[in-house]
Amino acid sequence: SASCLLPSMLVNTFETACTWAAFPTFHAAVLNATREAAARVCGSSAAATVTCRFTHVYPDGPAPYYTVVVRGVGTQAADTAVGTNEEEDPRIGMWLAMKRAAMDAIIAHGGTCTHHHAVGRLHHPHYEAERGALFGEALAAAKAVYDPAGIMNPGVIVARPLAARL
Repeated sequence: SASCLLPSMLVNTFETACTWAAFPTFHAAVLNATREAAARVCGSSAAATVTCRFTHVYPDGPAPYYTVVVRGVGTQAADTAVGTNEEEDPRIGMWLAMKRAAMDAIIAHGGTCTHHHAVGRLHHPHYEAERGALFGEALAAAKAVYDPAGIMNPGVIVARPLAARL
């Protein structure tokens, strides 16, 4: 993972889009949630910096791109990281916990869990919350017609049917 290339550091990014009207409150909430998560999962002594730039600007709103840099990620914080196992770098679990907190804030404040990079497995839970159940059912029905074997991007946009998971 790109987030683990530097010793004792964690560096990664996430993107979104929102309306201009929502941006001030949205931005403050995303910064706060990300910084709080960094302190919680990396340890209070780690120095977290969260920056933002606009990658795209539209008449109805910006596409903020956030960069997270956490310095001083030590072995103690790494040993207690959420969501890791012994075989992966503990910073991966730290990043996933920070990204989950950021995405929760994004969805809660009217942003989208993705922008031009589409939806992947890491975005799936937030994408389901964003798109709603009715559209999810319509999308699943269309996928069943056009991809009955479930071979195109399985389990990413639409949850895989139980039989396909076995």
